[in-house]
Amino acid sequence: MAPRFHATCSQDPPRSYVHISNLITLILIFSIICVVKRCYIGIEITLASDPTFWDNCHAFSIAYPILASSSGQAFLKQCKEARKEVYTWTLNRQEEWVESAGWGVNVVMTDKPLEYLAFRKQMEGAARLSFWHGPLVLWMLMAC
Repeated sequence: MAPRFHATCSQDPPRSYVHISNLITLILIFSIICVVKRCYIGIEITLASDPTFWDNCHAFSIAYPILASSSGQAFLKQCKEARKEVYTWTLNRQEEWVESAGWGVNVVMTDKPLEYLAFRKQMEGAARLSFWHGPLVLWMLMAC
C-alpha cells in the first residue's frame, strides 16, 4: 500500500502528513525524507514506544482517551523526559481542554476550534488574575 500524502493550510509553515501502514514502509520513507520531522499518529502506545517509532519521531499524536489511561500518563511522562512533543485529539469539552493543559500537551485538536480558542484566552486571563489575586479567583472563574 502506497503512503498517502496530505498537506495542510495554516499560518504555520506547510506540513505534509504521511500515513504509514507498516514498518517496512516507514523504513523506506526514512531513507527518502530523513531530515523531515516525523510524528507518530495512533492509539497504540506499545507501537509508539517501539524503537522504530520512538527513535525516529519527534512527536506523538495520541487519542485523548488513551492518554487519560494510566499507561497513557506513563507514556506522556516518558515523552516529556525525552523532550518529545505530544499532541492529542479530539477534545471537544472544556473539562478535556483543562485536563490536557495540566498534562502539558503541545497540541490540542478539536472539532470546536473557535470555542477552544475563546476558552483558552479566558483561561490565560484567569491565570494572570490568579497570579495577582490567588487561586480562589481562578476557582471561582472555573465554576462559572
